[in-house]
Amino acid sequence: ASICKKCINPKPPRTHHCSVCDSCVLKMDHHCPWLNNCVGHYNHRYFFLYMVHTIVGKKGIYV
Repeated sequence: ASICKKCINPKPPRTHHCSVCDSCVLKMDHHCPWLNNCVGHYNHRYFFLYMVHTIVGKKGIYV
């Protein structure tokens, strides 16, 4: 593992530093502006479920 130059912490492979959160995120996908949180290894499943429920909920409004 290398060291992150911005937060001076150990940086495992496939870890990226988010400039918005100012922290390293394992398997970072993106920073979500609506949730103000990074989507990565530990919360990708929950983000996906959130998006599914949001889309299903919007379709229920229009039916």
